[in-house]
Amino acid sequence: MTSTHSPALSQTSYPADRLRPVRIWLYVMAAFVLLMVVVGGITRLTESGLSITSWKPISGIIPPLNDAQWLAEFDAYKQIPQYRVNNTRMSVDDFKMIFFWEWFHRLLGRFLGVLFIVPFSVFLAQKRFTAQLARPLFGLFLLGGFRGVLGWWMVTSGLTELTSVSQYRLAAHLTAAAILFIALVYVPRTLHPGHIGGSAKPVHFWTAGAFIALIILQIAAGAFVAGIDAGMGYNTRPLMDGALIPSGSGPHGPTLAQFL
Repeated sequence: MTSTHSPALSQTSYPADRLRPVRIWLYVMAAFVLLMVVVGGITRLTESGLSITSWKPISGIIPPLNDAQWLAEFDAYKQIPQYRVNNTRMSVDDFKMIFFWEWFHRLLGRFLGVLFIVPFSVFLAQKRFTAQLARPLFGLFLLGGFRGVLGWWMVTSGLTELTSVSQYRLAAHLTAAAILFIALVYVPRTLHPGHIGGSAKPVHFWTAGAFIALIILQIAAGAFVAGIDAGMGYNTRPLMDGALIPSGSGPHGPTLAQFL
């Protein structure tokens, strides 16, 4: 029995034990991305996302350590619309609670980068994969970094005029995480050794692709719902006010803009 790999990723066959650590590493990375999405959801529910108003990729790892530092962070938060409109009664202790979730979310993002680049470098030095495979793997690292940039871009939308982040940027950030998760599951699946019985027809690929696209679309729609608190519009399920598309949902009835 021979090892088989996706031609798009590698043209070389390896013994099964050579790529097993790589597969495990990528599956762990996928689980870690899922954890980040969960923590990001908590950050959204607690309205913590705007508590840190600056982006310090290195020094931001260390949270405030004394009262003076906490007051400086709190004073920075007081400058944004969310505090001035919604949270003027917030105390420093209240601020510490929301600060924690945003700081923890960003910390996980930094750790995700380390969790990727260190094993990647070790596996590359051990020659567990070829250059053909190293390139798409490094592409996953770039995608993860791009997701982080989208996260800060999302935060900036709530620092000057809005009291929360833009739902469009929130959707972009969450969708990037979903695509990264799918990629981190797909790539190690292509590295499993052994022969897989049966054959896949083009219709199977198209069906699977359409299904994945619908899942991503649903995730993006969920971000829009969360971004504008649309879930509170109707308290009936599964229909909304007894209809699939409720009447009076807009000044001129349902439009494409309202679905976005």
